[in-house]
Amino acid sequence: MRKIIGSIAFMFLILSGVHCHAQKYCQQAKLEFTDANAPEALKKLTLERLIQNVKNKKRQADIQLLDGVIIAKIPCDGNEVLSRYFPSEKFAICETYEVAEIKDAIEGMAAISERWGVPFDNLIDPHFAQGASIGICPINRIVQFRTLADMTECKKLLPADLAFAFGMPEKDASAVPVFAIKVVKDPPITITMMKDARTSLSFNEVHHDVQLEFKKEYKITWEAFTKKNSGRCVAIMLGDAVLSCPMLVAPIANGKAAISANMDKWQAEEMAQRINFSLPLEVLITEVKMLD
Repeated sequence: MRKIIGSIAFMFLILSGVHCHAQKYCQQAKLEFTDANAPEALKKLTLERLIQNVKNKKRQADIQLLDGVIIAKIPCDGNEVLSRYFPSEKFAICETYEVAEIKDAIEGMAAISERWGVPFDNLIDPHFAQGASIGICPINRIVQFRTLADMTECKKLLPADLAFAFGMPEKDASAVPVFAIKVVKDPPITITMMKDARTSLSFNEVHHDVQLEFKKEYKITWEAFTKKNSGRCVAIMLGDAVLSCPMLVAPIANGKAAISANMDKWQAEEMAQRINFSLPLEVLITEVKMLD
């Protein structure tokens, strides 16, 4: 009987031997913080989030923080683009410009677009302009709109701290809304203030929302932000994309918020996960080399 058990155990070791050997790594990436002087606690939290992101995607990597930079070793079977392997999308809630506040600038951009040889209506449909959205842009025209907005002539018309950001495309959508965002070095609301993001059934009991909850020590910060922006739209962002841009009707004192975007359960769960593991600090891949 012992011989049989021993033989079975030996066969199991042979069959599962691939898991008994150390993982072979073929690439090494160096990731540097854009803010090298950031607190060590935030650097360590960023490292933890990167490691958790890899685990959640059922991938493998050896990720360490060494001398202020992140060194990541990638397995030989890792065939994805490194920037996707280590996403650095930052969660933030930003202030916005209302369409009415930049009406003259948008009309000026339209005139420039006409002289450029592209009718502005081909780039932006203003019939859907509302709140902080100047309209919707066909997905296949996004590059053209970005080129127009980046022209020096257009930049002179717009507030210096304004940047255009695109909404997350809904399923099978051919166009996305374009929002006027106030860009500052340090966003007023960041991922470090968040306790977590969770999904819940929407009030219509068909779609799902993402519920945000702030840490106890930041509830006052959130309330002050919502008080300052009452009656205005705020942009809930992940990286350069706008997840939602609701109007704040009144100050919110309970330290909570909700993202409602007609999502199904899977979309809401994915968004909540991306928010929960958003990086506190931005990192850039500065070096990639092959390992022997």
